[in-house]
Amino acid sequence: MWRLFGLIAPLLIFSGAAAAAGAFMPAGPPKSNVLQTTTQYTPQMLQCDSPDPDRAIIGCDAVINSNATPDIKSIAYGRRGVAYERRGDYDRAIADLNAAVRIDPKSVNALRVRGNYYRDQHDFEHALENYNQAIAVNPKDPETFTQRANAYVINGNFVNAMADYGQAIALNPKSAMAYTSRGEAYRSHGEDDRAIADFDQAIKLEPKLVNAFIRRGLAQENKNDYTRAIADFTQAIKVDPKNVTAYDERASASSTRARMTALSPISLRRSSSIRKIRMHIACNDRPVSRAGARSGVRLLFQRHEIGDDVVHVAWVGEPGKRHAIALHLGLRVGEILPQVSLIPGEICALHRG
Repeated sequence: MWRLFGLIAPLLIFSGAAAAAGAFMPAGPPKSNVLQTTTQYTPQMLQCDSPDPDRAIIGCDAVINSNATPDIKSIAYGRRGVAYERRGDYDRAIADLNAAVRIDPKSVNALRVRGNYYRDQHDFEHALENYNQAIAVNPKDPETFTQRANAYVINGNFVNAMADYGQAIALNPKSAMAYTSRGEAYRSHGEDDRAIADFDQAIKLEPKLVNAFIRRGLAQENKNDYTRAIADFTQAIKVDPKNVTAYDERASASSTRARMTALSPISLRRSSSIRKIRMHIACNDRPVSRAGARSGVRLLFQRHEIGDDVVHVAWVGEPGKRHAIALHLGLRVGEILPQVSLIPGEICALHRG
């Protein structure tokens, strides 16, 4: 479904706490057989980067209270600020982000992440001030250009956003984040073909990038291509089976596709097939077990070109689960569920009653 960029930004954009955590992540230990003993790679520093904000705060506390160098303490303050933001403790978050900049005023990471914080609070003046300072320190940092572009989009400045995305991609042509963010900007601006092209490139660079699949699916929906949209949402679910947004969007796309095709020749033929299946089950006078009925339904579904996924839905025991799966397959499935999930005697009684 079509949504404004600003509405889905908290979920889909590489911004705020999610991007901030990555921004404060050192590049990683050099690939070497020699054990690294620098402060960056101590257990406390690694815990400081935990996605669990409570664990991160404990780890960052240990680093901040240690004899670590100022640049490492700046990173720890920044990470702890991100953790506080995730917990909704905004006063402590901004205090730590300020401390990160105060300890290391030339830290591009600290300035960028504080900019992300202000952007997420819709304080665009202070956000741009921090991004600009970061770019002044390092004009070749692609991530800062991407994050400033995201801020421009949320604030409605599409022209400046496109310039920054272009600069980010020029600096790092392999940045899937930049392509995905620019694609979402195009999508929010109604330029779905350009959006899909950017999402394609992002997925080519990072084949397991869930956000790119979801956003491309939304762009396909804008073009009323629900088959491709559902395929993208399904791929996102395969990569991340716990992604609620992907399930929600797939259900919505399936439901919309069902409504839009309700009067198509194929739909009418299938609706007729469902009625025939009802009659066949209800008027079969021969005693039949529940398992036998299930087998019979499957054969009838196949004969009338109704897929196995519908058969599966028909025999899910819990009504809530049947309803959820039915949404993914199309609302017409709901017509048959109340009957085929009953035992044969109940079906006959219901139909003849």
